[in-house]
Amino acid sequence: MVSSKLRVIYNYEDAANCESIYANRVIGLKIKKKYEHVLFTFFMALGMSCFISFVMMLINFGFSSLLLAKWLTAWPIAFALAFPSAYFLPRGIRKLMKKITFVESE
Repeated sequence: MVSSKLRVIYNYEDAANCESIYANRVIGLKIKKKYEHVLFTFFMALGMSCFISFVMMLINFGFSSLLLAKWLTAWPIAFALAFPSAYFLPRGIRKLMKKITFVESE
């Protein structure tokens, strides 16, 4: 039995009209606002550790048969270091920045 909420898309225009509805169902998770900072930090650290560790592996090993295997072992280590760093360092840096006085150049 098909749910009454399920809608068959026949053409591109019909899909465009339903895009926001379906996008909301697929990626529209409801998470409490207080976790936004942690989730943002998680995804930022995940993406940056992925990119940086891949580039570093590429520089060190070049395009070789070992690149993917070495990168897949290095990336979790990079992420394990990146996430706590990205979560805790900004607090200390903000405190440091409050002690600095910035002036407009004349």
